Amino acid sequence: LPLRNLYSTLGIDRALNLLGAGDRYGWPVLVVDGGTALTFTAGDDQTLIGGAILPGMGLQFKALGTETAELPDVHLAGAEPPRWADSTADAIRSGVFWGQRAAVLDAAMTWWQEYPQGNVVITGGDGPQIYASLETLSSKANLHHDPELAFLGIKAYRRGALGEIDLAPQ
Repeated sequence: LPLRNLYSTLGIDRALNLLGAGDRYGWPVLVVDGGTALTFTAGDDQTLIGGAILPGMGLQFKALGTETAELPDVHLAGAEPPRWADSTADAIRSGVFWGQRAAVLDAAMTWWQEYPQGNVVITGGDGPQIYASLETLSSKANLHHDPELAFLGIKAYRRGALGEIDLAPQ
């Protein structure tokens, strides 16, 4: 891919998301992918800066339901759970959801401290819920939700959108 500083174990989904986000929204960009794993992938000037990986919401729910003796198997039931729950099932929903939100909010705020004009683009299966939970920031021009980032990355690669970088296999 036409990105610098990639490492051999970087998932192709993360690289394509980064390429797609950089091509559509500009650099620097932080991609937040709310999938099986919650991943953060940062780049500037077609160069991977780095990132982080956490268990996604579904994986956290599954782990709590299967790896603990007394906790029930629950899932996020549509709307935001209450912050202060009054049942074990709702407490799990609250902890997982608000913990994910806190991780994303912290990453975004840190990103904007380091790159004040940088974009944050949220994608993935949990992307709509994560983005909606950040509604207080949604007026920020550089916070976006885009479910098509990987496809945009493929498209950018295929058309050579970043032509100054050699697309030949290395």
